[in-house]
Amino acid sequence: MSWNLLSYGKSAKSTRRGQHESLRFLRPDLVCLQEIYAVGADLAELDRLVTSIAEALGMVAFAVPARHSDCHLAILWRPEYEVLSQR
Repeated sequence: MSWNLLSYGKSAKSTRRGQHESLRFLRPDLVCLQEIYAVGADLAELDRLVTSIAEALGMVAFAVPARHSDCHLAILWRPEYEVLSQR
């Protein structure tokens, strides 16, 4: 599944909770998320936001920082699936 979250991190907590609930309901095995907002490539903030999504969904995740934007990506998957490569 792929989803543009529209500036996740700048959005209200209620909006983020609703996004978590929608993802839990859909229960994808793999999800690619766009527009996780962290100002100035703040990797600590990006990791915090991605971790909060992963914990809410019971998934494993890694963040994919954007080079020239404040809107980053994340890839999440169910823990029962093995990662073959991060490339």
